[in-house]
Amino acid sequence: MDATWLSGFENSGLRMPYGICSFAPAARLQTQDYLSESQRFFERLGAFHVRDLDCDREIQLGPPEDPYPVAIPSMGLVAKKMVLCQGVAANENRLFSDLPLHPARGDILVVESRQVHLQQVVHHQAWAVPIGQHRFLVGATYDRAPFLKSNPDNAYASSDSQNASKAIGFRRELETRWESIVKGTFAEGSHTVLEQRWGVRPASYDRHPLIGAHDVYSSVYCMNGLGSKGTLMAPRLAELLLDAMQGATIEPSLLRSRRS
Repeated sequence: MDATWLSGFENSGLRMPYGICSFAPAARLQTQDYLSESQRFFERLGAFHVRDLDCDREIQLGPPEDPYPVAIPSMGLVAKKMVLCQGVAANENRLFSDLPLHPARGDILVVESRQVHLQQVVHHQAWAVPIGQHRFLVGATYDRAPFLKSNPDNAYASSDSQNASKAIGFRRELETRWESIVKGTFAEGSHTVLEQRWGVRPASYDRHPLIGAHDVYSSVYCMNGLGSKGTLMAPRLAELLLDAMQGATIEPSLLRSRRS
């Protein structure tokens, strides 16, 4: 990786008492656009279907010597192998409820500032991503609340005063980090928080990915535990998993046991 000291950012609105440098190579994936385009691609092939599935009741698994040991009768499907990529929801089905997942909530802010002139992604106490129209994404927090494992969709619901106050705390934390990046402050009214977003990372306890075959049903695989590095690691991990499904061995140093 190459680091280059930069100049000419004096009027950018950034606070940089020690200067600023760029790192290369680097990139950012427009995740939502990528997923939408991927869905359209597979829809054109007739290979993308949306359906609620009760894994415990609807998936039927036969012996490994069966040519098609995986069946979902309610969908009229049979298969040689199946991969479940369920994130935190994996804890809710019998097949992979033993995964040592340790979910982590992350919050980001959408901030508007007409005093900051920024075209690049900036890291300093936080990351700030320009998204156009003087708006920036600022993130991210990292919270491993225990109940995220069992109830991720309702964590910090606004109707719960205690949880709502925690969400406010995350917002203030991100505002403080944003202030460490820019010269102005929120108190001066130079910035506006337009939105607070949050999601749950399907992290593992030691931050290693959790991929491989089920201990009993060798025709069923999981790909999980990618945490906050999913867009970075998923392509290579998917290749490794596909190789493993064809008989290759996954390098043990890349993974940990599925069981805690």
